[in-house]
Amino acid sequence: MSLSSFESANLGKQSERFVEFLRGLEVTASQAWEAYELLLGTADKPATDRTVIALAEKMQKLERGGIPVSEFARIIERLRDEEASLNGFKTYLEASALSENEKHMLWSIPTKRRCGILECFVDGTSIGVISVEKTGAESHMAHELFGAIKSVMSRIKEMYGEEGLKSVTFSFEAKE
Repeated sequence: MSLSSFESANLGKQSERFVEFLRGLEVTASQAWEAYELLLGTADKPATDRTVIALAEKMQKLERGGIPVSEFARIIERLRDEEASLNGFKTYLEASALSENEKHMLWSIPTKRRCGILECFVDGTSIGVISVEKTGAESHMAHELFGAIKSVMSRIKEMYGEEGLKSVTFSFEAKE
């Protein structure tokens, strides 16, 4: 392994640890961006949010440890995309015909889960199962399920019409 590929692998590991750190803090993309601006010295106003200040300090330490500033911008963009997907998923769940229990079940699937089996029922009869797998370390399992459910709901609408959507239920068994 050459030095540059070693450095690249190390940067990837550091970046993933930073993403997990952001998730642990439950930082929003806007808070992360505010901390990024503090780090660059381009913030419009002094930060008052303790989380933002702590995050800017952590970013500064990581920068000294070898993570380029541009990597933070990339990570924050990824966080923004994930947030947008999760907000879309949440909006979809709220508007869906799923029961409150099903909505809660889908929303509360732990991020760490790597895959699972989604089973779809129409009028209580199973119409099939789908294997669902996280596509990346930064994605939330709920986001992957969102895509699978949208696809299934679209197909059910084609097969059974709008009425068919009212009797759709799902079960999900998460795997590691």
